[in-house]
Amino acid sequence: MKKFYSVVIGLLLIGNVTAQAPNKMSYQAVVRDASNSLVTSQPVGMQISILQGSVSGTPVYEEIQNPTTNANGLVSIEIGSGTIISGDFNTINWSAGPYFIKTETDPSGGSTYTITGTSQLMSVPYALYSKTAENVTNDLVEDADSDPTNEMNTGVILNGTDLEITDANGTIIADLSALQDGVVDADADSTNEMNTSVVLNGTDLEITDGNGTIVTDLSSLQDGVNDADADPSNELQNLTISNDTIFLSNGGFVKQADPVTESTGSLSSICSGSSAPGVGWQVYDANTIYLQVNTGGCNYTTTPRYFTSIGGVGSHFELIGVNAIYSSTSTGFTVYVQKNSLTALTPTDALIGQWFINWHAIGN
Repeated sequence: MKKFYSVVIGLLLIGNVTAQAPNKMSYQAVVRDASNSLVTSQPVGMQISILQGSVSGTPVYEEIQNPTTNANGLVSIEIGSGTIISGDFNTINWSAGPYFIKTETDPSGGSTYTITGTSQLMSVPYALYSKTAENVTNDLVEDADSDPTNEMNTGVILNGTDLEITDANGTIIADLSALQDGVVDADADSTNEMNTSVVLNGTDLEITDGNGTIVTDLSSLQDGVNDADADPSNELQNLTISNDTIFLSNGGFVKQADPVTESTGSLSSICSGSSAPGVGWQVYDANTIYLQVNTGGCNYTTTPRYFTSIGGVGSHFELIGVNAIYSSTSTGFTVYVQKNSLTALTPTDALIGQWFINWHAIGN
């Protein structure tokens, strides 16, 4: 046995493009067989009834149709266009509902209807429903009655202290001056209007509202200069430099000290380099490691002046002693380092941190 699931996909108005309300409704349903498979691309027989009042109410219209399912098992029909059994679809009074659609189906395409389903029309199509109102006396305004004294408002405007309410019969004006002073501040008090501007003019604070401007002297708090205080002795000034003297825009100056220069004297060679990252470090004690740096490539004949710093990829900022030079010769020197926390330190730490010594030398 085949079974029929009547799923209303939509109720649409169908008709020619005229001013007359169309008298058809679209109806769609899906047909499946006993194994829940779609019945596709084959004719089915259907009888459609419009029942009034209840699921077992009186049929006001009946017709039969023989649609063919599509590739998705869907049948689409227009109720009102089938072979009429009884009633007149055009004369149904849709305002006298509720109405129900009853469908009887023969999946084999005949008239032996084995499946029946009934569902309520939850809303009547607007154009069909309006057919029942065509002869009702109306006041030519779309407000569903014939009374011209209760038309819908079309505009509400507050014009100063006048409230103007407009509908189809004209405009009514209500004087609200007792409640409103004509200023949009939600009251009728003209002495408390909202401020429209606040300006600091020198040491005067000027506050303006609907009634005018109030000026407050702030000279006791402010000296007229935008530097957040009332002290005229500490104002911001511009600096200029001429030769060895710095001048202030409000007066005053200061002379620069003579520059301090350092000469390398008879030292004429500058050489620099870095040790290999993480390697060469040795244990001095539990908290100290050291590195012997080779500068032989500079070919100094006497011990130069050495300057050092430390680099790495991590934790070398914790180290102290990197600038202290020990056992310096023309071919090298030694650096001892500790953690600033004076905790344990090993060459493994140097390897992990990839520590190395940067050095510069000035000599002959």
